[in-house]
Amino acid sequence: METAEIFNPDVLNDSIQLNARDINIAASRFGGELTRMYYMEGDTYGSAYSAESFNSIYELAYARLFSDIRNLRMNAELQNLDGHEAIANILQAYVLKILVDLFNDMPYEEALGGSETFSPALDPADTIYENAITLLNQGITLMGRETTQLPTDLFFGHLNNQEQQKEAWIRTANTIKLKLYLNTGNASAISDLLNDGNLILNPEENFVFSYSETGGAVESRHPLFAVNYESFANMYMSNSFMNMLQNDKEELDRDPRLRYYFYRQSLIEPDPSFKPCITTQPPAHFSTSDPYCHLENGYWGRDHLMARGVPPDNNLRTVPGVYPAGGLFDDGQEEEVDRSMGYRGAGFQPFLISGFTHFMLAEYELTLQNNDSEARNHLDTAVRHSLELVSNFGEDQASGSPNEITQEVIDEYVSIVMDRWDNTEQDRLRNIAKEYYLALWPNGYEAYNLIRRTGYPNREDNLQPARTSSPGDWYRSLLYPQTMVTRNANAQQKTSRLTRVFWDTRGEDDEFNF
Repeated sequence: METAEIFNPDVLNDSIQLNARDINIAASRFGGELTRMYYMEGDTYGSAYSAESFNSIYELAYARLFSDIRNLRMNAELQNLDGHEAIANILQAYVLKILVDLFNDMPYEEALGGSETFSPALDPADTIYENAITLLNQGITLMGRETTQLPTDLFFGHLNNQEQQKEAWIRTANTIKLKLYLNTGNASAISDLLNDGNLILNPEENFVFSYSETGGAVESRHPLFAVNYESFANMYMSNSFMNMLQNDKEELDRDPRLRYYFYRQSLIEPDPSFKPCITTQPPAHFSTSDPYCHLENGYWGRDHLMARGVPPDNNLRTVPGVYPAGGLFDDGQEEEVDRSMGYRGAGFQPFLISGFTHFMLAEYELTLQNNDSEARNHLDTAVRHSLELVSNFGEDQASGSPNEITQEVIDEYVSIVMDRWDNTEQDRLRNIAKEYYLALWPNGYEAYNLIRRTGYPNREDNLQPARTSSPGDWYRSLLYPQTMVTRNANAQQKTSRLTRVFWDTRGEDDEFNF
């Protein structure tokens, strides 16, 4: 950034929004790998990540986003930049929540308050949560002023006028508070939010970052599209997640979202030269219902914690589909990926969408209010919103296909979910959490919080075990970034991957060590 741009509030505003987006993407990747939503490479949990793996998200937050916010605030009051500051406050709170949820205690007051120290103290994670709520309230206050004028808005700029945009940011801030309160089990605070009624409750209110078709030097396409459609597939999808979408509901051939989430380049049966494991038996610690090596119907991914050589199978791998990556709807075309396919990357990143809110409210009603009927209502709404959003986004590609999500398909799927709720002998929290997990794609950050907060989905839901029977300790929280530990005398590396974040209080430490 040029010196003249450092204090340009409009340049800082754009940078803050883009860095918040990138931090969400990074958190979604780590959380998605740990929850089997994404493929996780490595023989063990210890070899999958090192402390250096987390340097990028740390530097994005502290060296870029928080630095930009500090520079913005230096001039905000003098230049009447209420709109700039309101967006900055809300996004700073959101990113602080991400950092706590991933790492627990982190530098805050001394790091962000202009202190001259090069080794800022780590603040308690619960205190950072409280500060995030303060920032959200400040952002709401600024957004509520009639005189507030918004700068370029990369999230809600599509709305008709600034009043609608400001209302959208207020709903977003309140929904972030809902996430904070649900993690900490603050039932009274959630009740107050519901009384105010200003949350993201409808699809048109969704907090998402939208991408375009523009590639090249300025890459504006969805990153899952850019990585997998530009020349050839560069990622493996998770066998575990695709298997759950195929086989969780015996009443259906597959989850109706499967062909929207993922696109199969080929339906051929694998050759042992590409997948040697197809000639072998699953490890003894796999159950008969666990996916192993290769899935039926051409879904070509990789098993959890599999660190083997990479064969030339780029033109065979299953890739992200139309939702939300802007790729291709899978109608059995069997065509190799190409940059001109589908929506050409004009997808979106789902930060907070209405279905997520209703899943969280279902959990709140069940676990904090003991209100099964309200929980059931929110679960019904959440599932419908998920299926409708996927269907509507892929409508141009799926219309008329026998694999299209129609209203009849939605009603059938919801009926199955509700029958499970009414008749299951399982914990109803499992019903909520599993449906939330299936609806979250590709937001692995929310999945990571969900699985630690509720314990579901878990091994009993056929989350695939690691190839080795002794993968070591799972990550109840991530290791501290190596850059932070090296440069900050007050930051000591964690001694265990089982160290929990402050709100993670349920279950056994090692319950996900599989």
